[in-house]
Amino acid sequence: MGRDARYLFTRPFHLDRTGWMKVAATFGTTAILYADRQLIRDLAQERRTESGDDFFQKPRLMGKGAFAPSLALISYGASFATHDDREKETAVLLLESMGYSALLVGVGQWVLSTERPEDGDDIEFFSRRGHGVSGDAALAASVVPVLKNQYLLVRPGDGRGLRAWKRTATGILYTGAFLTGYQRINNDKHWAPDVFLGLVTGFTVGQILCDSHDQARREQESRLALTAVPGGIGLRIRLR
Repeated sequence: MGRDARYLFTRPFHLDRTGWMKVAATFGTTAILYADRQLIRDLAQERRTESGDDFFQKPRLMGKGAFAPSLALISYGASFATHDDREKETAVLLLESMGYSALLVGVGQWVLSTERPEDGDDIEFFSRRGHGVSGDAALAASVVPVLKNQYLLVRPGDGRGLRAWKRTATGILYTGAFLTGYQRINNDKHWAPDVFLGLVTGFTVGQILCDSHDQARREQESRLALTAVPGGIGLRIRLR
């Protein structure tokens, strides 16, 4: 198991107060959505239109299994033009985020298995017959933290135009993920809490992997330092 995977699966054991508050908020929101899931479904179906179906089908591309690999391939190919390792790192993070999100969705669908709204409203625990957590929502969300952390974080030296572009692009990514989730509700394929859990899974996995990547980079940089030596500048390597 690689470093990123270890960081991902051990992260829940090292949560601080803020982390536990986020966990509590997730459980609380999920409970509320489960209590109101039939009402939410009814409202969505009452407002459903043919033009709306066509509109929501477009952002759903983010939830397709080929979306993240396609972005990874583009990013990896771009590395040959930019000669920057960041593009290769982005490709790896995209594939990892997609893969681990899909894995956790599979576990979630087994633990909490629900029928599609169009088929019924039964809920079973530890069953393979239902659907539960939305895989489309998770896959769409899984690419957002990676692209945001790799390219769209606002830096102190960024100009006004660049800041505006980064914030706009970030907003578009999040909007695409949420619209992908809503498409599953609109098309009567998933209940609202299942979509919510899918989005949370993708966002969380992607962010944790990016945090692990950034931590590894900082540790590497801390072991390398330039120091003055007789006759010039030397590279000091601090070994663990």
